[in-house]
Amino acid sequence: MTPNAMMRAMPLVAPASAAAAPLVSIVIRSYNCAPYVAAAIESALAQTHPRIEIVVVDDGSEDGTLAVLARYASRVAVLAGGNGGQADAINRGFLAASGEYLWFLDGDDLLEPHAVASALAAWKRGTLRLSVPLRTIDADGREIGRLLRPEAAPGADRARIHRHPELAPHVPTSGNMFAREVLARILPMPAAEWRQAPDLYLNVLSALAGPVQVAPEPLARYRVHRGSASVRWPAQLALLRDRAHAFSRLETAARRLGLAPSAAVGMIPSLHHALLRVLSFRLDRRTHGFPGDSRLRLLRLVLRSACCPGKADFRHWRRGVVAAIAAALLFVPQGFIRTRYDRILVGPRFQAVLRREARAGSGRNRADRPGL
Repeated sequence: MTPNAMMRAMPLVAPASAAAAPLVSIVIRSYNCAPYVAAAIESALAQTHPRIEIVVVDDGSEDGTLAVLARYASRVAVLAGGNGGQADAINRGFLAASGEYLWFLDGDDLLEPHAVASALAAWKRGTLRLSVPLRTIDADGREIGRLLRPEAAPGADRARIHRHPELAPHVPTSGNMFAREVLARILPMPAAEWRQAPDLYLNVLSALAGPVQVAPEPLARYRVHRGSASVRWPAQLALLRDRAHAFSRLETAARRLGLAPSAAVGMIPSLHHALLRVLSFRLDRRTHGFPGDSRLRLLRLVLRSACCPGKADFRHWRRGVVAAIAAALLFVPQGFIRTRYDRILVGPRFQAVLRREARAGSGRNRADRPGL
């Protein structure tokens, strides 16, 4: 298969009783997901909703993913191209999809069989996005025991969300179903600026555009493994720094799209992004990219981020822990930070999964050696 090739699915004929059901497009983004993408596609094909369109966008995989996708060429639409990054894959998938609703699924994640049907049943009139919790699983599909939950912020209007974007319900991309009308307003996103973390763009700008609904039932599964972006980027300073700059790009996008309130003041980064900015400053101040940053200025930023209205009470005690860590990192020795910062950003439960996967991999390697 050559780059930019496209394999179109045969149209599925819906039974007459399902003719009035809305068409939902499941757009699967895949980059070097050969061990997992078949399971992602199968989970989309298994949906109980009667009208499903599946579009798989491959982002220049080099690991055999295209051979896996070829097996599904008669059942799904496959878009193959170069490595343009996550935002480019989302843009391409949206342009190729025709559904009234769209669900973006990462190529290593899964949907529950009733995900689309349950989301549509819960969907309220006027909603632009519905977010659901994600069960976390390891490379073998076993549950880790942690839910990634989007949090609703009752009463948060556009001005408050623009000032404190973390008030927008946030969950990884695989936990969101969007109405086409909101995506038509905010896409395409600038591909070069959002090669990573496009979920921040989608989550915040859709919340600035209109109502976001949070459903309590976990309808998708988020896979944690050694190759996933969620555990690879913390160890790379350039990617960490790019994420630290995300809020300045986000504010620019909100103003460009007319989603910022007329009298809007500047965005305050989430506490997580304030932590990233602290790490960027301490790891290499010369290439930090935020002129004027100092320990005092960053300490003030951490405190402002921690005091997000509605998230500064005892129910959010973990925020106090993160704020304390961020403040401490401003003063601890740089050598300590260099050896530990990726462990700070990848939580202990995910670290345990990665260690277990590494042990299993080394065990398989030993078993493959002659004479063992």
